[in-house]
Amino acid sequence: MATYNGERYVEEQIASILHQIGPNDEIIVVDDASTDATVSLLRGVGDFRIRVISSATNTGHVAAFERALGLARGSIILLSDQDDVWLPGRVGLMRQALVERAYVASNWRVLGGGLPASEIPTLRAHDSRSPLWNIIRIYLGTMPYFGCAMGFRREALAKILPFPRATDAHDHWIAMLGNVDGGICHLDEYTVARRLHDKNLTFGRRSIGLVVVSRVKMTMLTAAALARRDWFGRPYFAVDADVEQR
Repeated sequence: MATYNGERYVEEQIASILHQIGPNDEIIVVDDASTDATVSLLRGVGDFRIRVISSATNTGHVAAFERALGLARGSIILLSDQDDVWLPGRVGLMRQALVERAYVASNWRVLGGGLPASEIPTLRAHDSRSPLWNIIRIYLGTMPYFGCAMGFRREALAKILPFPRATDAHDHWIAMLGNVDGGICHLDEYTVARRLHDKNLTFGRRSIGLVVVSRVKMTMLTAAALARRDWFGRPYFAVDADVEQR
């Protein structure tokens, strides 16, 4: 989890996660130089499974997520935003899916209203069989991959990290890599309630210029994903042990 000025909702999110994980699991939180009480609230929870790393300077949410992934020690890694709520059964569903594939993506519901369900694009289990079509839909902007509803096996970190320089959304990178690298297990189920607000409401129209820039960056991510694919049954490269210090 990456946090930044999330004092309003982060305790609720942490509570929803703690209810589902075991004593050997962990919550890695990289705080991106919050100026509110986020860090003190997290440490105040007093649970040994929570590791809070506070950055001295603000580097942006993508860099914060990258650092958090480099610190993760679990055999499976589930991504989380700071202001959502994990739905009951999320961990079990994701863990089961990761037996089949190295990556998993699920659906999400709206927390607290704000967007009609009919306007929320959804994933379908049969999408798992169509990685090429999924990649095309990522380019078209119609494939609803959101980091808060994704996870992967630890072995995938060797390809995910470090993020390519063109990455401006970690979920786009992981989704592209997963579809290039053998496919993603897509779940029909909803595993997270997502809180929508001005900072994460991403369904609005964008200017032509922004669309062009986005497609160029997506092409760069596709090239990076192809370079890291297991073409001969072995990882392209391994994760640096000190990636969190970069």
